[in-house]
Amino acid sequence: MSKVLGVFDGALIVHAPHLVPERRESYERELRRVGVESFEIVNAVESNEELREHYNYIRPAHQNSVRALSVLLSIDKAIEKAQNRGFDSVLLMQDDVIFRDRFDMMWEAVVEEVLLTDWDMLFFYRWHSKPIREPYGRMRLVPIEHTLCSHCVGIKAAVFENIGGYFNLQSRLRRWRIRQ
Repeated sequence: MSKVLGVFDGALIVHAPHLVPERRESYERELRRVGVESFEIVNAVESNEELREHYNYIRPAHQNSVRALSVLLSIDKAIEKAQNRGFDSVLLMQDDVIFRDRFDMMWEAVVEEVLLTDWDMLFFYRWHSKPIREPYGRMRLVPIEHTLCSHCVGIKAAVFENIGGYFNLQSRLRRWRIRQ
């Protein structure tokens, strides 16, 4: 099986058809444009009253609380799918992912470095984050402390469990229901 963008064992896109069914055509076109021909869809976890009750239990309600929990549960679901598929790495995207116009040229410029660098998570966008250090020499990848954007991230299997442990909200929801 060929690698997605020459690097990843698979590509998963978290799609929320219950919120924006029309987005599918848009992201499929966008993925084809940048050379991602093969991907699987992970249906996003729907926000509902049960999520609202759980989220309000652990944190006071705010405007996006339930939607935020829904996103985290959806990421957890996608990581579990990547594990079940036996992927060593996965390109995980949200259905509103948009790549830069010259992404193909930009990717071509860094793909060799991506293949030679020991990374765990590769964020395709650095949004409102400060680099740990500025790139030096030929380095085009920038080590960062955090990012607010996860619309497109490459993840290696070595950190699937850590992410699943962090986002493992399914088991937290089950424990919370038992305590009720």
